[in-house]
Amino acid sequence: MLAPDVYDSLFEKPFFESQVYTVWSRGDRSWSLHCYGDPGCGKVGGALGTGTQSNANSRQTTLAAMTVKRLRARDSSPSATPVASIYIEKDISGSTAVFLEDFLSVVFNQLPNVGKDSNKHMKLYTAACRNGESISKRTKLLRMALAFQLSNYGHTFLVIDGYDRVDEGVQVLLDRELEDLRAHRLRVLLTRRVPVFELPREKNCDGLDRDGEECEEYNLQIYWVREYAIKFLRLSDKHSRVKHVKHLESRSVNVVALHYF
Repeated sequence: MLAPDVYDSLFEKPFFESQVYTVWSRGDRSWSLHCYGDPGCGKVGGALGTGTQSNANSRQTTLAAMTVKRLRARDSSPSATPVASIYIEKDISGSTAVFLEDFLSVVFNQLPNVGKDSNKHMKLYTAACRNGESISKRTKLLRMALAFQLSNYGHTFLVIDGYDRVDEGVQVLLDRELEDLRAHRLRVLLTRRVPVFELPREKNCDGLDRDGEECEEYNLQIYWVREYAIKFLRLSDKHSRVKHVKHLESRSVNVVALHYF
């Protein structure tokens, strides 16, 4: 397998010209883009670092680094869409509260200075740090400061490299934070070595067949076309749904009849 530092166009068509990346990079969709690849395939660049540090040169051929570079290259004007990046190069465990505060701070510090002078939440956060306030209070103020700052932009990109190196307990908390920040137009791309949405190797039917008996079919192959699914869900009675399923089967479409479950 060719590494990206040997062949820098390795991700060109498979990824950067794909429909899913094109849609995500427009910034008008709220969903996050999760990128999975086995170790050594070139997707992942201690512990917590930003793309602005001097040692970022070693990351320039990773998928995350190339994504950041492309996003920033689209517009270099002062009003360009902000792009923040976080590279996690070592396994992270320990205090969840401390990591969360560091995480929010790293993202905030990479955003442009537009509106930061009027960000009262950041001023309160700075004062809380100076006065030795609790980490809970500091994190709350920092969270509000980041949300206020994001509101100054049409949308903001955040690329997180090596997300699976974060302890699972911390991931649960970060997932919630990122979900809340999506409401403030934060668009997130994450790379990981372990797939977050992994389909089971065996697909078994746990419903009933047409005769009301327990289904004995295993290793089902499911093909569900969007327009068929919409029509199926709009059919209110069982007879109409059965008729619709038979119509699909006559067109050689393998279907799991959801109304039998």
